[in-house]
Amino acid sequence: MNTPSASARAYRRLGYLALAHAVAVFGLGFLLFSGGIEDAWHVRLWIALVTLWWFWPVALALHRGRTVLRFAVFALLSAIVLWPSLGFYNTVAPEAFGLPGGMKMNPVSAWKYSSAYLAGRSDAQKDLSAGILAIEDAGLLPGHERWDGRVLRERYQIEIKTIAGSVVDETSLGHRDGYNSVSIREIDCRFGWDHVQAARGEELREQGVRAEQSLKELSKRLSSLRPNAKVTTELIRPYVDGHPLKDVAAQQRLAPFVHAVEQSVLDATPEDSPAFELHISVTLTPNSRPWFQIYGLADSPPSVSQAISNNLNATPPPEWSEGSLSVAFDFLIRPPL
Repeated sequence: MNTPSASARAYRRLGYLALAHAVAVFGLGFLLFSGGIEDAWHVRLWIALVTLWWFWPVALALHRGRTVLRFAVFALLSAIVLWPSLGFYNTVAPEAFGLPGGMKMNPVSAWKYSSAYLAGRSDAQKDLSAGILAIEDAGLLPGHERWDGRVLRERYQIEIKTIAGSVVDETSLGHRDGYNSVSIREIDCRFGWDHVQAARGEELREQGVRAEQSLKELSKRLSSLRPNAKVTTELIRPYVDGHPLKDVAAQQRLAPFVHAVEQSVLDATPEDSPAFELHISVTLTPNSRPWFQIYGLADSPPSVSQAISNNLNATPPPEWSEGSLSVAFDFLIRPPL
């Protein structure tokens, strides 16, 4: 029979193993998410290590050498080491385990998603009983237009219900998935889901062409550079809080800043500069200086690259107080004549 001191020693060994496991999780996670390792199998190994660690609290809680103090010490130390990793684990582990999009690796998230999923199925059944055929849409990438569903509405009398924008959670995604699990089955029976998908692709292509044309027209209105000059602005894409800037008055208020950015590039590019493409992304929040990201300078002479960077960083911020503004510029520098 084990003596109490032997049980205590065995418990401490288990505690140290749990702590070492947590340190290994932290170390591998640091290498992964700081860019030191990028292999997919390392990510899967890290997810497995984090998942397996959760057996340690169970083992420590059931061991005969446990006391409240011993358990609390090892659990607290391990939690401190693991804490920086849990946010990443919540983000990457659900997909690895095949969980639905939006769900996190915790019981609360699973309950929210499951409850919303069941509510979505119930709402879909009610709509079908009322003669309403619809697809729920949730989730929108910043800078993308909402799918309006015109073709499906005209061709199949299918409505698109938008229940969330670019910010989604377990509740909105769960309701969408539950609703569509019922409605899409009915749509497939009536029209064939492949036909509906083809119509959706047709509409998205049309919508993309319209959006591109709208951006070209906006770029012409905002730009101060002459067409076919040494430096031309090919495209300007302004977004506010992740959505395309469509307010005409706001576009006009943005124009002086656009001109300042264009002038910065123009002044830094000599007439004998070789041809290259330049892409600039600038982010602005109220009462802050512009933050520039520059792409394409590797194809330009070093002196031109440095001059463009210096001029942009010296650009005064515009008077802007209407949300988070981001503007993407596509410049074309033509070859010498």
